[in-house]
Amino acid sequence: MKILGSIALICITVLSISSCMESENNANSSQDQVIAVDMLKFPQWLLGDWRRLNDSETEQTFEQWKANEDGSLIGKGYTISNGDTVFMEHLSLENFNGVMYYVVRNVNPEPTAFSCVWIDDSTFTCNNEFNDFPKNITYQLQPDTLIAIIDDGIGGNKVTFLFVK
Repeated sequence: MKILGSIALICITVLSISSCMESENNANSSQDQVIAVDMLKFPQWLLGDWRRLNDSETEQTFEQWKANEDGSLIGKGYTISNGDTVFMEHLSLENFNGVMYYVVRNVNPEPTAFSCVWIDDSTFTCNNEFNDFPKNITYQLQPDTLIAIIDDGIGGNKVTFLFVK
């Protein structure tokens, strides 16, 4: 009986170690998708005051972005309905260890960070697979329009915001 107990203990230990290694590998594989971004490549085209075009008739939504002294971008998004601010979030694009993060504050108790997984001259996408919604945030500059898309990462739930300066 003592031998069976020892074998069971060894099996449980091996399974636990294997499970931890698999979790670590899964975490590393999602981190491998982030890309290093020089702060000089942060999307300067995002700077300025933006007004949402596709709001409801009773609401007006805005985003305002400015450059911080350290090269990061600081923003806020807010919605006004019948003269009252009904929603406000503080936004930033920050560099942590060479990776650009889109950070949302004032929505959840703790800041929510999305790591940059794609950036070019007119588009960037950030991801947080552990966030309930959204999992992805994409900003794209068109000639006269800023398009912001938030989605669930699986193609089911998606919200598109159209902004102009």
